[in-house]
Amino acid sequence: MIIDLNMLFTQLKIKHPQLSVEQYLDLTTVSISGIRLLPRCSLEISPDFLYLCESQHPLSPDSLPEHLLLLCVCRPGQLPVPYPGVIWMETDLEWAVIFNTLQEIYIMFQNWDRSMHDSLIQNLGLNHLIQISEPLLKNPVLIYDLSLKILAHSTAYVAADKIFPYAIQQGHLTSDMVQQFQNEKIFDTLTETGIYISADKRSERYNEIIKLIYINGKPVGYCVLVLVNPSNMKYMRRMFENFFESVQIGLEKMMQSIKTEGFMYEYLLIDLLENDSPEISIVKDRLAYIDLPFASDFYLCALNLTSPGSITIPFLLHQIQQSIPESRVFEYQGQILILIFEQKRLDPFHYMEQFPLIYHTLLYEIHQHNISGGVSRLFHQITELKAAYREAKAALSFLEEESSSRTDLIFFEQIALKFLCRLDTTGSGYSITKHEKLNRILADDAKNHTCCVQILDTYLKTNCQATETARLLHMHRNNVIYHIRKMEARYYLQLDDPEERLKLSLAFYAKNNNGYETISRPAD
Repeated sequence: MIIDLNMLFTQLKIKHPQLSVEQYLDLTTVSISGIRLLPRCSLEISPDFLYLCESQHPLSPDSLPEHLLLLCVCRPGQLPVPYPGVIWMETDLEWAVIFNTLQEIYIMFQNWDRSMHDSLIQNLGLNHLIQISEPLLKNPVLIYDLSLKILAHSTAYVAADKIFPYAIQQGHLTSDMVQQFQNEKIFDTLTETGIYISADKRSERYNEIIKLIYINGKPVGYCVLVLVNPSNMKYMRRMFENFFESVQIGLEKMMQSIKTEGFMYEYLLIDLLENDSPEISIVKDRLAYIDLPFASDFYLCALNLTSPGSITIPFLLHQIQQSIPESRVFEYQGQILILIFEQKRLDPFHYMEQFPLIYHTLLYEIHQHNISGGVSRLFHQITELKAAYREAKAALSFLEEESSSRTDLIFFEQIALKFLCRLDTTGSGYSITKHEKLNRILADDAKNHTCCVQILDTYLKTNCQATETARLLHMHRNNVIYHIRKMEARYYLQLDDPEERLKLSLAFYAKNNNGYETISRPAD
């Protein structure tokens, strides 16, 4: 932290308003390493400190080293002839009181600096940095990402300001506010100079100091100081610069922490995406180190940023991870992948309706940052991740090629029929919308008031796992096996045949998407 003379004397005037200071140098350009009493020997003097003495000190100004910082205290009416480099202070206070007050102020700034360093070391976050800085800044602070979503803010509420309370309530700036900033050319100024300082008096909002935050040469956000209690502008700017330095370090540490946390599980998940036949035992061993289950209720969501420059990727990864704790979020081939697991709140039969309600924060990010998203079907083993990724990508492809909206969320389940139809390019083979055996099961269900179709559909969706089918349908496992065996015998189903399962699955997709053509039940 840079502690300059202007910071010291601004605080000194607050504590002792009656003081009169005469100086002949720019106090904002002079920083110090401490405050000392002027010794009687000039050999013991260092140019890095501010020295204080009374006017009757035995050392004459001519004998002092060049560039010495000296504050000389004298009684009112006893101001001597000005001397270059000497700051004169007229006061009835004892010079010892002035010295002790300056020491207290200097220690206050040092403690602030130390507190910010401790906060950064302990990774306590941006809000903690703001919290410990508010008593000194005495003005509210807002920290935004590039998309103008709030990352942290002061707890002080500025009711009279047009932007501050609404931004905190909504968590971001509205398009109208952004347009106002653009009209005032604030973003242009920040791009050119890195800092914007408003100086005009406004009725709708306070003036502010805004700095563009750079990390590794790239802009990542904005730091705003709302000047509710503006005093010495040079003083406020120096205080803000000192605070801003810690914010920049804090954001860099946050981004690095996100990367580090993601590395361990990211390597494994990418291996699963790129390996067709992973060794199960090795996968299970690696899962033990990253706190991920091998078997669970999994969904995979793939996101495309239609406007990549609108937000920094690490921030978006962090925000999604925070909003969906039961997930692992990582970047892969230019997309953001979200692996959601152990999600008991989603009913496998109604998850498309439930997903936007449960993950409304994710939907907000999608609309806020111009993102398109595709969601796979439910899968039950982590080794099925690659197949799930193909489904999520297929949903994304459909959304971006055929939908009028490119910033939305679509489920593979919704477009599976059309997607699978694309795969049959030969024009020959099987009719997806007709399946004679399924017709017979439907007809028997209607006649006998049974639910064999639901059992078979669920059984296929769970990759023919009887235990999982029983759990989803609230049945006993043996009961599921009984019904499956009975259907295999009665309708000549060969569920161990991949082609038979595919045909049935396609027919079910057609049925569930209102594209199924019912045929009259053939004669027995």
